[in-house]
Amino acid sequence: MNRKKVADLLVIGGAGLWGCMGLFVRGMNAMGLSTMQIMFFRTTLAVILFGVVLFFFDRKSLRIELRHLWYFFGSGVLSFFVFGYAYFKTITLTSMSIAATLLYTSPIFVMLMSILFFRERVTPAKLLSIVAAFVGCWLVAGKTDGTQLTAEGLLTGLLSGFCYALYSIFGQVALKKYSSNTVTFYTFLFAAFACLFAVDFKGIGQIAGTSPSLWLYAIGIAVVVTLMPYWLYTTGLADTGASKAAVISTVEPVVATLLGLLVFGEEISIRSFLGIACVILAIVLIQSQKKA
Repeated sequence: MNRKKVADLLVIGGAGLWGCMGLFVRGMNAMGLSTMQIMFFRTTLAVILFGVVLFFFDRKSLRIELRHLWYFFGSGVLSFFVFGYAYFKTITLTSMSIAATLLYTSPIFVMLMSILFFRERVTPAKLLSIVAAFVGCWLVAGKTDGTQLTAEGLLTGLLSGFCYALYSIFGQVALKKYSSNTVTFYTFLFAAFACLFAVDFKGIGQIAGTSPSLWLYAIGIAVVVTLMPYWLYTTGLADTGASKAAVISTVEPVVATLLGLLVFGEEISIRSFLGIACVILAIVLIQSQKKA
């Protein structure tokens, strides 16, 4: 199997694991943890575990130049930290399928920023993709599993998509200088540092004492849907490229939707299903275009 195909499979694997995020978020939220407390467990445990692995097996990956810290502030704080908070909040406010669909408006934001800041040419396909994305978001804003999507849920979902788009941008820049291990570790480190200033530690000890299963969820969210998928995605991104990776990773909302149906019994209306299809169509239209 050639290198490009392996990279594609790595991206698919990472996106598939991300699609399982809701299982852990819903479980920890049901125990009484807030969105920010869940983010704290996710980032802190991930950076500690990965840091230990790198210290013993790949210590050179821990070395970076101070002048490149902005790479990881961008990928860790502006992308990972804000994206994670917004995505988790959307999952608790809506459903796994809606949260994942709004998250995958990210290529739309990439395209809009390219038009505004890099003066990329506007093509009919790009305009059609914007319309499809808008219609898709409007459709998924309907009733799903008996809950009306609120303005807050829509805004946090779109924010997660915007910040998710930023990771591919900062990640691509950082990968020109550093390995995927370095990029992944320092992304987690900066995100964990941001959590320390934002999390409310009150109540975590009490919940941990009364709910032993919390630690299983905490390790799961740190390893299964954070450390592993970010390493897989970042490694694949080096040979796949941000644009192609964005298309391949649309497997995430599919996985999230199926898990929502099978595990939580979420009902997907025809309206919501059409909305998801419109967003995916918008993504494919954008990524099929050559750079203008």
